[in-house]
Amino acid sequence: MLDQVKKPFWVFLFLWVVLSGCAAKVQTASRVTFDKSLMPETPIPIPSPTMLPPTAAATSTPTPVPTRTSTLSLALPDLQTLAPSQLYLDETTEPGRTLLRFTNSIWNRGTGPLELIGHPNETQERVLITQSVLSPDGEPARELEVGEFVFHGSHLHWHMQDFALYEVWSLDDWGHLNEAIRTGRKISFCVIDIYRADENPEDTTVPSLIGYPQCNNERQGLSPGWVDTYASNLPDQWVDVTELVDGIYALVSTVNPAGRILESDLENNVGITYFELVGGRLRIAEPPYIPPDLRGLPEE
Repeated sequence: MLDQVKKPFWVFLFLWVVLSGCAAKVQTASRVTFDKSLMPETPIPIPSPTMLPPTAAATSTPTPVPTRTSTLSLALPDLQTLAPSQLYLDETTEPGRTLLRFTNSIWNRGTGPLELIGHPNETQERVLITQSVLSPDGEPARELEVGEFVFHGSHLHWHMQDFALYEVWSLDDWGHLNEAIRTGRKISFCVIDIYRADENPEDTTVPSLIGYPQCNNERQGLSPGWVDTYASNLPDQWVDVTELVDGIYALVSTVNPAGRILESDLENNVGITYFELVGGRLRIAEPPYIPPDLRGLPEE
């Protein structure tokens, strides 16, 4: 008898809860207004992978990192300074001064020429220079502004300004280059082919004839496989070493010191010769010994 009374009671409680919930939803819905003026005139398309906005698409693409791969398709020069040679002291050119004279040579080891084109302007003493960079098949591929031609009064011809830098460096106790203590005043060069470097005489990519013979203000350069040399007896081919104390020093010659000329390699632009001053005399010195641990090498 008690079970029969409980069943109607639970059924009634269940129905009361359900009906109360429906009534609440109806009251909430009646308070919401629908304003048709807020509807767009045309339907909004559903976004798809082909309809991403440009900004969203761009965020998925990383910012490109500049590389030098574009130069791989160019026939570039590679200027290497050979170790200065024929060093001697000159005390006659400028009385009262001691000048370190030397021969300086620059070798083009690259696959392309260094071609310097002047653009003369009658109203200016200095002439703008552009470097003409060639493609592997010898066609002009790029033109870069790299400096100026200036007329050299002592040599009586045109030079490229800031083509090379001559310095004398002191050494520290371990033989490292320590400080540039003297600088040569000659920094301009007439850039021409002087002789062919016979590293590989059978190399057909090296021109057999001179390609750049003149020191004018219209065209200078250095063919691949050829060397430009300034002999030690030429005007201004020295660094003043007056009053340097006895000791071992480094004569450092650097081509393209500002890196304005486009090359395939800038790591071989420096040539170094060590020399020793003793009692007013000069002798060539061996490179100072540097312990392996200071050179980053394993100890023997």
